[in-house]
Amino acid sequence: AKPVTIGVSLKQSSSCFGVDFVDKTTGKIYPRLPPAIIFLCEALEREGCEEDFSVFDAEASDIYRLVDIVDEGRPFDRDISPAALWCVLQMWVTCLPSPLFSFEAIEQLQKQQVKAGDMEAQHRFLVDLVQNHLARESAYVALYLSSFLHTM
Repeated sequence: AKPVTIGVSLKQSSSCFGVDFVDKTTGKIYPRLPPAIIFLCEALEREGCEEDFSVFDAEASDIYRLVDIVDEGRPFDRDISPAALWCVLQMWVTCLPSPLFSFEAIEQLQKQQVKAGDMEAQHRFLVDLVQNHLARESAYVALYLSSFLHTM
């Protein structure tokens, strides 16, 4: 049977295959991250893909090839399109059995009436969410992904 990474719970992928990762851009340490998210984000950063942010321009063959590479844990080819990388990252997050942020978190955000421009209230909300309401593996993946997207 072929190994599968996409669609596996964070708890399982973090406990079985997770690696402690130091983000070279921020210097932050993220324990037990699933390798797939590290490889996808690092490839996007290395290839300078912030200029080509589109999941709708990816060729199906590139996506299938990249999904196989991620699932099998093989090194990435150098000729993978930026659109395919973005698409597979989005697919990896979307296919998680449980979302990084639950609907309850969104409802709580609305209930607390945190405004779009109120950075201090957003920060307080997110700190409380990450520290008190998310599973450890979800919290670290959310923090890593947020940091990656912020620095892109």
